[in-house]
Amino acid sequence: MQKIEIEFLDEYKKLDKLCQDMYAASQGVTEYINRMEVLSNEGRYLIDKWNTDYYTLKHLRWLRNTIVHNLEETDCSLEDLQSLKEFYQQILNRKDSLALLYMMKQKHLTKEKLSIHQDKQILENVRYKNKIGEIYSI
Repeated sequence: MQKIEIEFLDEYKKLDKLCQDMYAASQGVTEYINRMEVLSNEGRYLIDKWNTDYYTLKHLRWLRNTIVHNLEETDCSLEDLQSLKEFYQQILNRKDSLALLYMMKQKHLTKEKLSIHQDKQILENVRYKNKIGEIYSI
């Protein structure tokens, strides 16, 4: 096994452990990929880098499996190692695709709730003003 492959496996273990902890799953990276697949209809339209992240993760998982299960040398490169490290940092900084989608959904829900709250407030004001005899129209 080459030095780059050993370093790659060490970094992959870190990413896998992080994803295991986040999703309470036994296979962290696989769970992340599975969640991306479930949310792909929304994700690929709302998050610009969705497809890139998805295919990069699939490649990195495939490469990990190839290193672990094959006795031959692989095509593991410095770019693969760098991609793995970058994705780990994206997750830590909540810049990964699933985090971005979640935050986007939360922002939308918050706006909806705020709008509903504002509408209720307007209606309460209308009712209140009508009770004291003022005319108020929307």
